[in-house]
Amino acid sequence: MFLSVLIPTKDQAEKTLKNLKGPLWRYFEGCGVDYEVLICMDGSDEVNRRAMEGGMRMLPDHFHLLPYESKKGKGHNVRRLIQAAEGDYVLFMDCDMATDLESFTKFRPYIDEYPVIIASRYKEGAELPVPQGFLRRLMGKGSRLLIRSLLGIKGIEDMQCGYKLIRRDVALLLASRQRIDGFAFDSEYLYMLQRNGIPVLELPVRWTDDPDSTVKGAFRSSWNFLKELLEIRKHKDSYLLTEEERESLSC
Repeated sequence: MFLSVLIPTKDQAEKTLKNLKGPLWRYFEGCGVDYEVLICMDGSDEVNRRAMEGGMRMLPDHFHLLPYESKKGKGHNVRRLIQAAEGDYVLFMDCDMATDLESFTKFRPYIDEYPVIIASRYKEGAELPVPQGFLRRLMGKGSRLLIRSLLGIKGIEDMQCGYKLIRRDVALLLASRQRIDGFAFDSEYLYMLQRNGIPVLELPVRWTDDPDSTVKGAFRSSWNFLKELLEIRKHKDSYLLTEEERESLSC
């Protein structure tokens, strides 16, 4: 098994480098898998870009920073990472590593059965040692209601946890049909998976809220998120796979 670990980040060079050099490196070196780490920080400012470029020189050769593009959006960054990945599976996670790295150990027994495995902060058995603040909980609940009502996604408790393991052929198809560059790309992926009957396993994880994270611009972000969901629904037929694509997946 060759694993591609994908990390989208923006203006968080110091935190990203600290986590790459510390917990992530230690964990995957002891994991017993061949792996690469790809980082994309499109849309970041020049100070953070230079800091990241300098810090990457201190990391092993299988840690790579994608060439910079000015475009913004987490979805855009994840798409670029998937398209650059060479692993049999892609595992994308947030740069703050709020989801416990040991979650990959929990996922591994299921990879032959499920092409997509996602982390959940809300499924029974999940651990949140540092509870989210009131506004974040409210926004999270509101976004889940929106996703269910507009896209009809069923059977999934957490549609936006930034930790997902996807078989590479499935990930490439998702990226090829992706229209959303912003935060609703998670919902877009899950919508496409459900529309095409591709199995998804949701597993509870240990997740620690990032104290440095903010809710600045919360209302504007919520408005943009709503527009992205409406964009997905508007183009729902574009997510249906062809018969040839379905047969190639063997899901």
